[in-house]
Amino acid sequence: MDLVAAKEITASRVARIILVTLLLIGGTVFGFIWKAYEKVNDEKKDLYAQAIDFERYKFKTELELITKYQKIEILKERLKSKEELLKIDSDKKLSLKKLAGSNNIENMKYSLELQEVKRIERVESKLMDLMHEFSSLGVDLNSNIYCASPEDEKLYNKAEAIYTQAYAVAQANGLKAKYNHFFFKNGKSVYSSCLKS
Repeated sequence: MDLVAAKEITASRVARIILVTLLLIGGTVFGFIWKAYEKVNDEKKDLYAQAIDFERYKFKTELELITKYQKIEILKERLKSKEELLKIDSDKKLSLKKLAGSNNIENMKYSLELQEVKRIERVESKLMDLMHEFSSLGVDLNSNIYCASPEDEKLYNKAEAIYTQAYAVAQANGLKAKYNHFFFKNGKSVYSSCLKS
């Protein structure tokens, strides 16, 4: 064997050893990189799931805040209405007392008017109770109940009955115009049905 052939054999064997060594090192490095990639991907999925959970919590919290704000506004409106009613009623009573001081006929008129004021107060108290009961149900009569559960339908029907009763009481006692805002805001203006197949 001559020197050139020995060099070629040695060179080819060294090249094979280097190639095998590089392949082993490359495979090991690729394995580490792949494991790191999978770990990063798993962390990314966990962060995405946490972000979704956070958005759900945020939405639920905002919805609760909106509901609480609406309830507070309704209570403020009721309180304002009660204060206005009390002021009007006290003004009526004061003016009726002034009129009653002249003679018996005027006293009889005062008595009749006072009875009417008391009757209207009782009616308004009943009307306020009905409106409060309706509002506490939280039902929108304009919403389509979409073939809802029997409980939801019962709740809807109860709210509709209370609204109708309040409307009838107000109309029968000449108070419809005074409480028109409530009836207009909560009245049923959309009629829909549930088609069951």
